[in-house]
Amino acid sequence: MKIVTSKLALILFLISLTASAPRSQQTTTTASPSPSQSPAAIGLPAPPPEQKAYDEARRIKDPEKKIEALEKVAKDFPDRFQSMQARNDVLDTLIKNFPTQTDRIRAAAENYMHPPSGIVMTGPAGGLMVSMKLMDAGIMLDWAEELAKKGETQYEEDAAKNLKRQRARYEDTLGRIYLKQGKNKLAETNLKRALKDEPELASSLLGLGQISEHKGDHKTAIEYFTSAAVKAPLKKADRQLMESAYRATHNNSLNGLDDLLDAKYRKLNAALHFDHYQPSPKRTSRTALAELFT
Repeated sequence: MKIVTSKLALILFLISLTASAPRSQQTTTTASPSPSQSPAAIGLPAPPPEQKAYDEARRIKDPEKKIEALEKVAKDFPDRFQSMQARNDVLDTLIKNFPTQTDRIRAAAENYMHPPSGIVMTGPAGGLMVSMKLMDAGIMLDWAEELAKKGETQYEEDAAKNLKRQRARYEDTLGRIYLKQGKNKLAETNLKRALKDEPELASSLLGLGQISEHKGDHKTAIEYFTSAAVKAPLKKADRQLMESAYRATHNNSLNGLDDLLDAKYRKLNAALHFDHYQPSPKRTSRTALAELFT
């Protein structure tokens, strides 16, 4: 009993010492940041100049100044997507704020419907978008009708062309199946149908070249093979067939074959024009690294 009493007295003594200790001697703990607390916000990278210019133009309240700023964006960055956005916003601003200024609206609409080369419009065609905007605003309805009708006709023409291209794929596949089955007459019929629907189909040209070579019509075979060769790389077996047909009509020589292919290639790409590179005033001496994946 005395032992228990002594222990209890010792505990009470220690508690009294702790309570009476000067505040300056007491241990002070500082709460550490909670793991859930986020660090100071990290600054985001600055937007590219075209996006910055476009965002600033959109924030302008005065319609005329806004249009002026948006037109400057379209002019300064003609090959950027923001240029197309700016053209759209110019048209919307004019329709909303100056509905009676039909000449300006028409000019802005034409500018929107005919973007610079390099910009591909997705979704509804430009004419359809403009006609919808005018229809919603209830202005220039005669022109809106004209644009809608023109767009409808163009859509039907494009759909018909696309249908022919798709049909050509089936005709080409069927023709090559017949060719492997030895049904050359059926193969020739279907491959020619495919070429009628899609003249650039290299696989149909190769099939017809094989049929012509099988018939012994080397001249026609050369025409088909070389026409296919300038549209797509030939497999080794097809290249050998082309060379065999060429040798049969050129004293067992390949002299002139490359010249023939070059001439066909130039004719096929006659509409393409490439200017020599001219460095712009903005060019710097910085080195750029380009990675090409094939």
